[in-house]
Amino acid sequence: MRSYVKISSLVFVVLALIITCRPSTQKTSDSEQENELLKKSEIEQSLQEVAFPLPEPFEVYAMLEDIGATYLGKVLNPVDNAENYFSQKDKAINIGVFAADLGYAVTYKNQSDIKIYSKTLKSLVDELGVSIDYSTLQSEESRQDLLDKDSLVSYVADVFYDTYTFLYRENTPALAGLMAAGAWTEGLYIATHISDDTFNNTDIVKIIHEQGKGLEELISLLSNFTEDEKVKNFLEAYKKLDVVYKEAGDSMTEKQLNSITSIIETIRESMIS
Repeated sequence: MRSYVKISSLVFVVLALIITCRPSTQKTSDSEQENELLKKSEIEQSLQEVAFPLPEPFEVYAMLEDIGATYLGKVLNPVDNAENYFSQKDKAINIGVFAADLGYAVTYKNQSDIKIYSKTLKSLVDELGVSIDYSTLQSEESRQDLLDKDSLVSYVADVFYDTYTFLYRENTPALAGLMAAGAWTEGLYIATHISDDTFNNTDIVKIIHEQGKGLEELISLLSNFTEDEKVKNFLEAYKKLDVVYKEAGDSMTEKQLNSITSIIETIRESMIS
């Protein structure tokens, strides 16, 4: 799992010293200084370490490939839907969704979908004003040079993480959270929809069951942005999903699997429609 240091402690220390030592014509009271330092401490605490909680979509696909599950392109979010995302929040969510779709195509080295989904993802990234290096996936020659699947997966993961980091650093942490939600949801959606007889495939059930930990991390992340109405709505849905995972414990019944499948389908539909 990758993590990013958003703003170093040193920066905040320097800022505090500058503010404290600069000349002022107005005397600042001790209580005002304490409040100022408290605010800085709170900001530092919230931004100092932001761990992206969801490498799971990429791990899910690797596990699916390992058990011999075939590639099923029809489960991906249709690229035509990208034209319907107008708000920043919808763009952020579906950057996560399309990044997860691209990760799926890359894992199985489906060249046609890699080309289509990398282009669609780049369009949304640009529309949201995200400044990252996307040149490798834009170049047909570069994509062909990355013949090693692990190298290509690693590159897509870097694009994914860099976009998340950019959103957080640009004072839009809720957008970063929504992007994370889109990615995790798409990963679980794909895992629950690649077979018509999922419950009787114990390997797929195990993969789905293991996503409960990622769900806990996602809930923890989104809980930081409950002032956002869209985040709050998704959070409520994820908590319902978490109840099913908690009830399942160490094993999962067919009824619980069906509940997970139904809930994640509803969440995903609200994201991409």
